[in-house]
Amino acid sequence: MPVDYAIDDNTHNHPDTVSVSLNKQTTKALLEEIHQAYNTQINDVLLTALVQAFAKWTGEAKLRVDIRNDGRKTVFQDIKLSRTVGLLVVIFR
Repeated sequence: MPVDYAIDDNTHNHPDTVSVSLNKQTTKALLEEIHQAYNTQINDVLLTALVQAFAKWTGEAKLRVDIRNDGRKTVFQDIKLSRTVGLLVVIFR
């Protein structure tokens, strides 16, 4: 990935923050309408936006993103996994 400063510069003490806010109409469109238009989930839309922003920034068309899930998705209504002991992690690549 491109860097703004040489490796030996200490950039950890000078972080920048970028904040973006969406209005209610845009938020509703993002959460309820856009992903339905493409028959996907909201995560797919957000990941696409991330990859497009990365490509514009770096010129690279590919980005590997690991997504972790707690693995406790409700599959059966009569089984409660909240009391299950152990780590159930799913990694999507």
